[in-house]
Amino acid sequence: MALRAFMRQDPDVIMVGEIRDAETADVAVKAAQTGHLVLSTLHTNDAPAAIARLIDIGVAPYNLASALRLVTAQRLVRKLCESCRTPSALPLTDGFHPFEARGCPACHGIGYRGRVGVHQVMPVSDELRELIVSRAATHAIARAAQAQGMPSLRDAAFARVREGATSVAEPAEATETE
Repeated sequence: MALRAFMRQDPDVIMVGEIRDAETADVAVKAAQTGHLVLSTLHTNDAPAAIARLIDIGVAPYNLASALRLVTAQRLVRKLCESCRTPSALPLTDGFHPFEARGCPACHGIGYRGRVGVHQVMPVSDELRELIVSRAATHAIARAAQAQGMPSLRDAAFARVREGATSVAEPAEATETE
């Protein structure tokens, strides 16, 4: 396996395209445990689900708890066109008027131009490590992480609405699995 060969070079940072199997996960976790910064992707619905996915792949919870420092989930939402976005006539329940797509020549009449990231960042605290070792359910890990300040993906997406970067319709579509 190529990852094992790279490890013989003793790199400081290792980037793994995607962890899909037990062998890749095992090498990545062991590299992290020995002081390497390991960055990788993993397909899950949100940050807390990455823990369950790695355990399902075959990583021992005690190894995962000692190696994991931070998990980030990301979604992309369409960015409102700066040239034609307009405040909505209908306010949200708190009176805030979000922007909505209108359409102009700059965005080819779509109302959107480009994309903007929505991120959920979950630092792995000692409390979360204990939950990982005890094989707690994903919802219990998510609840503990949210109590420590981690937003849901939907909350992070609605923060982009409040910034004026996207419309109200985008968070619902980008986070429909929550």
